[in-house]
Amino acid sequence: MQAARKLKQRYEEAHTLEIIAEITEEIQGAHSAKKIWTDALEIYLELGLERQAHSMQEHIDGSEQPGPR
Repeated sequence: MQAARKLKQRYEEAHTLEIIAEITEEIQGAHSAKKIWTDALEIYLELGLERQAHSMQEHIDGSEQPGPR
């Protein structure tokens, strides 16, 4: 049961980072949100959540492109 709680906590942490990154992206731009997206990506990969990890990777890749998205 404790392991399940830890997994849920890590998922919630990644999801919270995702929300913070979205807000940061809106206010400061995608480049500023890159570190936050990367942190969320690492957690999603750790948890084996490929779809979420792919979404984070798209945000990271987009933050590396010049100009507005």
